[in-house]
Amino acid sequence: ITSDELFINQADSTITAKSAPPRLINLSYEGTIGRSNEGVLLREKVTGKPKKLIFKGNADVKQEDKQLTSEEIVFNIEEKKLFSNTKDNTRPKTTFFKKTVNKQ
Repeated sequence: ITSDELFINQADSTITAKSAPPRLINLSYEGTIGRSNEGVLLREKVTGKPKKLIFKGNADVKQEDKQLTSEEIVFNIEEKKLFSNTKDNTRPKTTFFKKTVNKQ
């Protein structure tokens, strides 16, 4: 996590990272790399194991084979899936990358 501010809340097992615009937070977890105005890591209360990463405001998240840009993006860590949430029904931008196979 790279940010201007970092808040750890033991009571609800969350970590919140914030940066003042135009700077963005940078948050990565197991091959998923995201940038946004704010990031929230939700964890299991008992084990502390990460459950979800939420990127809020100017969110841009990349995985090995895709990139998603939206107002808000939720990464479900267990399922390894990205979801987009918008308040004004703006269509998210999704880019898929073709894997290249080296033939020898």
